[in-house]
Amino acid sequence: MKVLYFGSRENFLPGTKTCGISQDPNRDASQYESYLELKKFLEGTDIKDQISLDFVDIKADDMSPYEKVSDLLKEYASPIISIGDKDFIVGKSHNVNIFMKIKENLK
Repeated sequence: MKVLYFGSRENFLPGTKTCGISQDPNRDASQYESYLELKKFLEGTDIKDQISLDFVDIKADDMSPYEKVSDLLKEYASPIISIGDKDFIVGKSHNVNIFMKIKENLK
């Protein structure tokens, strides 16, 4: 199943200085750093061979293939995670919650 993390390398997630995601402990983590943390987390789970996780930069990449996400971005801020293009998580969510939502969609 394809899982896409839509975010920006330039956007930061407020309140993430103390969680250890950021390369720099004096600033919040970027959405890309959050994606990397999620990727590392999912690689240690039992669903790792059933999914492919990729980052789509909403400012740099072509968004035309992602009409549903483009519509969501008109109403909500990034990040947005697309799970099989049928379920979406809007905003920063805990990795365990994302894992559970992906696992639910794999059934």
